[in-house]
Amino acid sequence: MGSNLTRKTYAGNLQGPNGLTSASLQMSSFSETLSGSVLGFRTVDLLFLAACLVFIYLHVFLLPATPFFYESDHVALLNDSKRMFEGEVLYRDLFEFTFPGGPTLYYLLINVFGPVYWIVNLAIIAHGVAAAALGIYVSRRVIGDNLYAYLPSTLFIFFGFRWYGVDGEHRMFSPVFAVLAIAFVLTSRSLSRLASAGAACAFSSYFTQQRGLVTAAAIGLFLLFELGFKQGEWAKFLRSSLVLG
Repeated sequence: MGSNLTRKTYAGNLQGPNGLTSASLQMSSFSETLSGSVLGFRTVDLLFLAACLVFIYLHVFLLPATPFFYESDHVALLNDSKRMFEGEVLYRDLFEFTFPGGPTLYYLLINVFGPVYWIVNLAIIAHGVAAAALGIYVSRRVIGDNLYAYLPSTLFIFFGFRWYGVDGEHRMFSPVFAVLAIAFVLTSRSLSRLASAGAACAFSSYFTQQRGLVTAAAIGLFLLFELGFKQGEWAKFLRSSLVLG
């Protein structure tokens, strides 16, 4: 059983002074608006994330707080975590072919909130908002500090989430940590950032085995070209690879 709600979003156009309509001028004026920040996120970012939260909430709860039931693989995770809560041991008493991230997450939530179904809905909201926040952070450093930085998160949340995101399974949490690993090394490849990226890759694999490994391998390949082939600093490459791993 499930329930889908549809919402429409819109974006306005900005125009620069003296009749100039270049994208750079538009985005420059936009970025100067609402310049306050919290943990690196501007006020406009927080407003965007609040809109994402409300949109996702309306997909998983009937106002004011009745949870929708979505029959998906996360129901099996809930069953595993409840049995763990009752004293059984994962992989000994319970069969599970993925790494323990999913069952462990719901086991912890059950310890906090009790064995209630809506912890799945809470987890869906959490991974959706986290993905949107990381999308803004990464896009701002790849696409540029302009309105287009909101495009990836907008497409994912307001257009794709209804079909692909309303899922509390491990496959939705591992990409969040994979993108977090990339975010750590976008602007700096210091040893501390590489260690943080390695930890994020480990958490990604803790949910879905291959994703953290693939992300770490991709970062390692980038380091090979940047430090090894481009800069010729092979000792630094080996040191960075060890810290990442």
